[in-house]
Amino acid sequence: MIKSVDIKRRAPAISFEREKAIGFALSFCSGFMLSLARLFGAASPFAAAFAAAVPGTYSPFAAAGAVFGFLVRLDGAWSARQLAVVTAVTAVNFVTDKYTKLHRRAILIPLNAGICMLLTGLTVLAAQGFNIDAAVVYICESVIAAASAAFFNELFLSKNLLIKREPLSQKQLTALLVCACIFLISLENIELYSLSPFRAAAVFCVLCAAKWIGASGAGICGGAMGFAMSIGSSLPFLGSAYTFGGILAGLFAPLGRFAQALAFAVCNGVVVLMNTGEQNLLPPLFETLLAVTAFVMLPQKFFSFLSVYFTGRQKLPEFETMKRALLLRLDGVRGGLDEVADAVDRIAKRLDENTEQKNNAQHSEVKQLVRDQFSVLAMALGDVSQLVCEETRFDTSAAARVACVLESYGISPKEIICSETCGISRIEVRAEKIKGKLSRSALINDMETACGYKLSSPTVREEKNETMMTFVKKPRLNLRIGKAQFSANDGTMCGDSCDLFLDKNGNQIIVISDGMGTGPHAAVDGAVAAWLFGKLLVAGLNFDSSLRLANSALIVKSEDESLATIDAVKIDLHTGTAEFFKAGASNSFLCKGKKVYSFGKPSMPLGILREIEFNKEKTTLDKGDVLLMMSDGVGTAAYSLVAEELRSFNKKDPTALAERVVEIAKSGNKGKHTDDITAIAVIVG
Repeated sequence: MIKSVDIKRRAPAISFEREKAIGFALSFCSGFMLSLARLFGAASPFAAAFAAAVPGTYSPFAAAGAVFGFLVRLDGAWSARQLAVVTAVTAVNFVTDKYTKLHRRAILIPLNAGICMLLTGLTVLAAQGFNIDAAVVYICESVIAAASAAFFNELFLSKNLLIKREPLSQKQLTALLVCACIFLISLENIELYSLSPFRAAAVFCVLCAAKWIGASGAGICGGAMGFAMSIGSSLPFLGSAYTFGGILAGLFAPLGRFAQALAFAVCNGVVVLMNTGEQNLLPPLFETLLAVTAFVMLPQKFFSFLSVYFTGRQKLPEFETMKRALLLRLDGVRGGLDEVADAVDRIAKRLDENTEQKNNAQHSEVKQLVRDQFSVLAMALGDVSQLVCEETRFDTSAAARVACVLESYGISPKEIICSETCGISRIEVRAEKIKGKLSRSALINDMETACGYKLSSPTVREEKNETMMTFVKKPRLNLRIGKAQFSANDGTMCGDSCDLFLDKNGNQIIVISDGMGTGPHAAVDGAVAAWLFGKLLVAGLNFDSSLRLANSALIVKSEDESLATIDAVKIDLHTGTAEFFKAGASNSFLCKGKKVYSFGKPSMPLGILREIEFNKEKTTLDKGDVLLMMSDGVGTAAYSLVAEELRSFNKKDPTALAERVVEIAKSGNKGKHTDDITAIAVIVG
C-alpha cells in the first residue's frame, strides 16, 4: 500500500560571498568578546588562543576584534602585551595556514598560542624585573592559551559536521562544551537589571544536555557551566547548583521536558536559597525561571533540529550492518512467501475435497510443482543475497539521526538501515506498530533534515505488531499516470487487472494482467496473477522469481485451464531506465517527440507451462516522453491509429490519452468488442 506524503521545500543555501561575510563578522565579534575575559585578575589568554585557531583568512578579523577590545580597556603595559601577543599569533597563523597540513596544524596551533603568550610574558618580566607571582601567572596563562587554542581548533574542524548535521564525537562534544564555557566567561558580567542572560543560557544548555545525553552528560555540562559562571562573579555556588540540577534533570528525562525542567528548578532553587543572601537572591532564581520556561515552551521541531548532533557516532562493525540488512531483506521475502503459501494451501485443500477427480497424472503434476516451489525459493534467496553483495554503503550516523527523529514523533524503531547502492540512497525502518495519526509532511521534512537529501513517498507495509517503512531518495524524474478500462461483459466485470506501486529501490512498477476471456473467470485469473506478482515484487524478489512463483500458483489454481498474461514495466526514476517484462502480453508504445517506438515480442502467458520466461527489452526515458501500455483488447489492427494519437497528444492529461486509446480499440469492431480493454498512459516529467 502506497501512502502519499507532501514534501516541503527548503530555503536555498547561503551564497559563498554571504557566508564569507558572516564568517568575517563572527570572527571580529568573537575576538572582541574574548578580549574582555580576565582570569586571576590579570590573565587574558582566550583572544590569542582564538586568533591562533581560526582559519587563516579569518584570522586578521579575529585579531582586529581582539585589538579593539584591548584598546577599549586600555591598561598600559597589560594592553601593550596583549596587543603584541595577538599580533604575533595572527602573523604566524596567517603565514602557516596555507602551507601546513591539517594534522600538523593540530600541533602548531596550541604551540603558537602558548609560546607567543609565554615569550611576551618573559619579555615583560625582563623589563620590569623578576617576580615569582607574575612568572606563575604568565606560565599558567600560556598553558591555558595553548589548551584553549586546541579546543577552538577542534571546534573549527567540526564545522563541516555542524553544516552537514552529523552527530558529534565525544572529543568534538568536549570541545564544544569547553568553547561554550570560554565564551560564557567573557559574557557573564553583562547584566540587565542585575540579570545575566548568559547565565540563563548556561541553564538552558544544561537542560538540553540532560535531554540528549542523560544524567552523566548533564552533570559534566552543569559542572563546567557553573565553574565558568562562578569565575568572574560573586556566585561560587553555581557550580554545585548546575551540577546537581543537571544530574536530577537527566534522571527525569524519560518523563518529558516538563518533568526535567521542574526537577532542575527545584534542585537549583534549594541550592540558591541555601547559599545566597537577600541582596543577590532574586537574579539567579529569575535566570533559572527564564531558562526552564524557554525549555518547556520551545516547539519540538527546535529540539529535533539540534538533537542530531548528540546521538553518538558509535558505528557498528561492517559485517554486523551487512547481517542486519540481509535479515531485513529476507524477512520481507518471508512475508511475501507466507502469503503465497497460504493461497497455495487453500487451493490444495480444495483439491483434497474433490478426491473423486484426482488421478495419478494430477499427483505427478502437483509433486513437480512442489519441486518448482523449492527451486524458485532458492532463486529468490540468491536474488536477495546478490542485492546485499552489491556495492552498498551503510551510514550508521544517519541511522542514529533518523532514530532520534522517529522517537520524537512517538515511533519506536526496532531496526533502521540507511544505505546507498549505485548512487540511490534508501532508509528502511522496522518499528513497533504505529498507532494514531501522524503529520506525514512534518515527519518527512524532519527525516530529510536528518539524512540530508529529499525523500519520495514511502512504501508502508503493516504487519500484526510492526510497521515496515521504506524511504528512497527523491528521484530526478516524476510520472503522471492515467488509466482507462472497458469491460466486454456488459460492463459488469473486467477481466483485466492492473497495479501501480514503488518497489524497495523506489522504482515505479506498472503491471497489467489479462485473464483469458471475459467475465468473472477471466477477472479472477487476471487478479490472482497481478496480485501474486505484485506482492512478490514488493517483498523484494526480482521479476523472474516472481513470475515463476505466480505461474506455479496459477497452474494449481484449478483443473480447468487458467491463463493470464503479465505486462510489466520497471522505471528507474533516478536514471530514467525503463525495463519491459512481457509474458504473453501485447506491445507497448513509447513516444519521443514525434517518433513512436514499439516494445514487445511473442511470449507465453502464465498457467500453461511450468518453465516460463519473460520477453525483456530496455530503453531510456527522458522528460516529455509518453509511455503507453495496453492489454490485448487493443488489437494489432488499431496500432497505427494509436501511434497517430500518440504523435498528436498534447501531453497534458494521461487519463484522457488512455480513454482515447480505449475508444479507438472499441471502434475497430463497430462497437461490438469481444475482449476487455485496458490502457495506461505515463507522461515523464
